[in-house]
Amino acid sequence: MMRAFALVLTLTTALARLGPTTLRITDTKGVETVVSDVAIDYGTLFSSDVDSTGIRVLRGDANVFIKWATLDTLRAVRPSDATSPRPIEFDAVLRAGKRSRVALLRKGHMKLTGISEIGAYSIDLDSVRLIVPAR
Repeated sequence: MMRAFALVLTLTTALARLGPTTLRITDTKGVETVVSDVAIDYGTLFSSDVDSTGIRVLRGDANVFIKWATLDTLRAVRPSDATSPRPIEFDAVLRAGKRSRVALLRKGHMKLTGISEIGAYSIDLDSVRLIVPAR
């Protein structure tokens, strides 16, 4: 009985620390917005594929999932333009100090949604220039 109680208490504490994700997002116009309860929708018209724990990017030929908890900043360094289908490149800096050049994974809707201080928030990932997890 005591072991079960200790396990439940440990899991509850761990889940409370995770909590909803809050990010500071800067768009192409330079507007910074604090967004909580963040989720990214990679789904299509016929399928649902939503993730709230991180972002999917490309590093070389590999798909990489960066968790918000490990990310320090994600800054666009080479935005795409209307004439080029090449993906947007980002500098990803992890909390541990590691820096990597990554590209935005193009899949499905690519919408980041959440709640801002003035209401529901939704932005195409193509329009994001900086993401900083709030701490």
